[in-house]
Amino acid sequence: MNTVPLSTLELRQAAEKKLAARAKQFPRGETQKVDDLMLIRELELHQIELEMQGAALAETVTELEALRAKYQDLYELAPVSFFTLSGAGEIIEANHHAAAALHVKSGAFVGRRLRDFIHTTCVQEWDMFLKSAMEASGEVTVESLMVRATLPKYVNAQAHAYTDKLSGNRQISVAFMDVTLVKMAHDDALRALKAVSGFGDL
Repeated sequence: MNTVPLSTLELRQAAEKKLAARAKQFPRGETQKVDDLMLIRELELHQIELEMQGAALAETVTELEALRAKYQDLYELAPVSFFTLSGAGEIIEANHHAAAALHVKSGAFVGRRLRDFIHTTCVQEWDMFLKSAMEASGEVTVESLMVRATLPKYVNAQAHAYTDKLSGNRQISVAFMDVTLVKMAHDDALRALKAVSGFGDL
């Protein structure tokens, strides 16, 4: 039983007929020259195709580099602290604003847990926040999280987990927005209200 597809057999038979016809058409000795010319033409066509593919690839790489540079600038120059964390909460990447906000050199972040920069009074809340981010399908937010800094600093944190396309690992994107002044104004307002309320009771 013949298992080779009919179309393949027909193609081979047609090729053999053309080869036989070409051999009859040209005098003995000329067939090799025709074969050489056809081979050269095929090689030239293949070379042109490769050059066109190479040019298209180079153009695509240039466009991707421009986009990468654009978004890298946005990432670095944003007035918000951005972090990329591993599934275990270790810092893979952080922008300049994050380093400045937490008084750490940019390179010193990598490999450390962001948890280490959270104030001890908020560590449990941070752990729950990170766990929620890993389990949620969308963005997770926590407000007025205290971080370790030279002076008291409060942030609103937003996070969402995703699968990195290159490594296939789960990662977490985290943004800190400084709300220290808002928090202090809020606390001052509460103290003032308490003072007024206490005065009214006298």
